[in-house]
Amino acid sequence: MRALQRIKEGGTSVPPVRFPNANVVSVHHQSSQVSIWTFDLPITLTGANCPELIVTHLGVDHAPTSCSQSDVNIIAATYGTLNNATLGEPWKITALPTNVDVPVTYPANGVLT
Repeated sequence: MRALQRIKEGGTSVPPVRFPNANVVSVHHQSSQVSIWTFDLPITLTGANCPELIVTHLGVDHAPTSCSQSDVNIIAATYGTLNNATLGEPWKITALPTNVDVPVTYPANGVLT
């Protein structure tokens, strides 16, 4: 969990506020190159990509070449090097995702639905 240090008036500190991590609810196979990542909390994309959202096709890991915000808790990831991904293929997060405004639980994994 991410913590935010708070300072009381007069300069004394109080215990940090803890923010919960976002968890992957599902990764939906939208097309051969696009996967829809749904999280259990609002999550905002803060950059053009989130390379930690990995889809594995035929034993090869693919990072997205770009990402976009689809809804308050959804990121659409486009995998330019990925062709013909299919339902049931694995996805994973093995490092703390960058370019999002909340921490995401990792490691995490599952299969495309």
